[in-house]
Amino acid sequence: MKKQHLGKILTLLLFPLLLWSGSVRATLDKPLIYKGDSATLTLTASGDNITFPSIQEIGGFKVLGTSQSKSITTINGRSTRAVAKSYQFAPTKSVNIPSYEVNVDGENLKTKELSLDVTQPTAASKDAPVQLEMHLDKNPVYVGEGVKLSLTFKRLPQTEFDKVELAEPDLKGLWAKKLPPSPQKVENGYITQTYSYLLFPQQEGNFTIPATYAKLGTQRQSGRRGSMFDDPFFNDPFFSSAFGGANISWKKLYSNDVVLTAKPLPEGLEIYGDFTLKASVDKKKIQANKAVNLTITIAGEGNLDDIEKFEPLIDEAVVYADEPTVNASATDEGYKGVFKQKIAIVADQNFTIPALGFSYFDKKTQTKKILQTKKIEIEVTGGGTHSTQKAMIEQQPIMADKTAITENKAGDISTQTPPKAHYLWLLAGIMIGLVLGLLYPLLQKRLKNPKKQKSDTIVHQIEKAKEDKTLFELLLPFANDDVRIKEALNKLEKNLYKNAHEEIDKDAILDYFEDITFEK
Repeated sequence: MKKQHLGKILTLLLFPLLLWSGSVRATLDKPLIYKGDSATLTLTASGDNITFPSIQEIGGFKVLGTSQSKSITTINGRSTRAVAKSYQFAPTKSVNIPSYEVNVDGENLKTKELSLDVTQPTAASKDAPVQLEMHLDKNPVYVGEGVKLSLTFKRLPQTEFDKVELAEPDLKGLWAKKLPPSPQKVENGYITQTYSYLLFPQQEGNFTIPATYAKLGTQRQSGRRGSMFDDPFFNDPFFSSAFGGANISWKKLYSNDVVLTAKPLPEGLEIYGDFTLKASVDKKKIQANKAVNLTITIAGEGNLDDIEKFEPLIDEAVVYADEPTVNASATDEGYKGVFKQKIAIVADQNFTIPALGFSYFDKKTQTKKILQTKKIEIEVTGGGTHSTQKAMIEQQPIMADKTAITENKAGDISTQTPPKAHYLWLLAGIMIGLVLGLLYPLLQKRLKNPKKQKSDTIVHQIEKAKEDKTLFELLLPFANDDVRIKEALNKLEKNLYKNAHEEIDKDAILDYFEDITFEK
């Protein structure tokens, strides 16, 4: 007979006495529990009208749940009702349970005071038939360094259970990834199975991982040893709820606890591992206001999720940086995967993508390591560049001077225009005047609203754009101009890089471009 059911069984055996005496009784399902376990207080009374007290806490600890069972017994032709009300609570220290008052048929009856001992759980000894062990594969570690926590369930071959439920360890303060369980194997005469977690401390300090437990369930078989529980009487729902299920008997097996120490990374570093870095573009020569797509890839082992987003600054260019994605998985060898980020860059002149890089603490050399990409030169056609404009400014004065400067016979420098050239310039001026006179009405019409003309061109391009990528490149130069453009770009980004199906409101975009004022 299990000790944990002793209080409930005594309550059952005392039912007849209660029926005759009209008394009340308080019982605990067990006199001793481990810290973290729950206990059940049961108040039992018999009578026609029974009122239990409203109990919200027991010994200073909140009541987690209540249940109630009823039974009607007939003795010498007289039927009496018995009621048992149970209160579940989880104290973290030993408590004294006060007396409670129950009203039975108009009379206030009091229960006796009880005490409940709470103790720290202890792991089974090294030679016990069933054991639960928790250990770390290394300790101490650096902040951000992966460490494997293993929870091993061990049993001798002759020790069997119908059901085993393993509780998850408390990993507060640690970033954790659960690994697939290992297959069963035999070690030193024990059948073992290990469940593992990959942990990453996010800050320095000591992290206590408290003892966890496994629930071991044994099926109660009908007719075994003539157990009193085999009687059909015990199939009543009252006993099923009172004993937590009549078919399985549970026992808890506790592990040891462990303390993980995390050391700070030197030089203010935040990333730990072993990585490679690569930067690539989809093209190095583009038309003005078309996007260059830059992809940054970091592959390797370590805390990839903590790598910060890249946001390069490029003069005279619009830079649109996507949120990075991490495709990684935890294995027995560590946390491995790929960090990837896409960046779209739009400009109307030549530009340089600067060297990009990041620093981390290398797991192999145990020193700081810096990875850096090379600069990437991008040629932009159809928009003019700083270098071209500068050359024009520098060359124009020289070209004008060469046209005007002549040398006389005496070798003196003269800035006067030769007579023949004078007539030629006069004739050219007349011709230009005639041409301008003919073209003036047309030029006047077109020059009245050059801003509107440019707006009409972009509106036409947007209306023609049938693919998300085309529309994305058209809108990118205006990313910071209006909230409607920003929203459209965010949706387009999801469609292009995250397989989303966001609907783009082209009408709102067109309204913006039809209303804005462009500079000539």
